Amino acid sequence: MNDRAQKLVALSEYMNLETGIIYPEFSASKARKKLKLLILNRQIRKCGQCDVLGFWEKFGASGPVDAKLVIVKSSFQANSAMLLLALRLSNLSEDQVFFTHAAHCQLPQGQHFTIEMKKNCRKFLQRELNLVQPIMVAALGSDATEVIAGIRVSQGIKVLKVKSPVVYEYSSPESRVNWVVKFSLAINKALKK
Repeated sequence: MNDRAQKLVALSEYMNLETGIIYPEFSASKARKKLKLLILNRQIRKCGQCDVLGFWEKFGASGPVDAKLVIVKSSFQANSAMLLLALRLSNLSEDQVFFTHAAHCQLPQGQHFTIEMKKNCRKFLQRELNLVQPIMVAALGSDATEVIAGIRVSQGIKVLKVKSPVVYEYSSPESRVNWVVKFSLAINKALKK
């Protein structure tokens, strides 16, 4: 997507592009945050600190910049059904949550993130959390837990470290149910729902 197309996509959230009418819920501070996220995602995609192999893809964060919940995933798999169920039980939809990654590069299959790679991405996660300022950060999986442990989280932000739901995909029904319920309850407690 070229720069103009990115700008139009961002603008369409605040203005009807056909009529030019600015939506009443427009917030200048939210617009600034969205622009900062676009810039940050561009910096992530252009980052070359870990390009030792040179053929991996880079992904930025996504979601609302005023989200109360940030989910830091360890892998690049799509949001699992278990994760989406836990959100639904907490009366949240996927589009109300800010999603990011422990490391923003997708490695070739069978390769794992090194400690150095995780350190390189900490600065991006720190900037994402400073931008969104959520009530709760959920670190899903060991890579996310390790990266979140190495950054400064603003006072008052609750950090939840849990196993990735991917671990339970082929577990017993009881294990899967327990993960969904526990995660949903933790979200409710943190967000006081």
